[in-house]
Amino acid sequence: MASVLIVVGSVYGNSSSVAEECAELLRSAGHEAEILSNASLNDLIVRPESVFIGVYIDDRTR
Repeated sequence: MASVLIVVGSVYGNSSSVAEECAELLRSAGHEAEILSNASLNDLIVRPESVFIGVYIDDRTR
């Protein structure tokens, strides 16, 4: 079983919705999942085993 921290920042709420869905899928597969919004750098430093993946899409460039 893995313990997963999902760090999310959202302006309109879409990213938060995706994070919630991901957490539920992970939990249903038997993993632990925690969502952290508005994280500080200190929140992330204490988890050195973490892998970070981020995506930002600026709709204004289309």
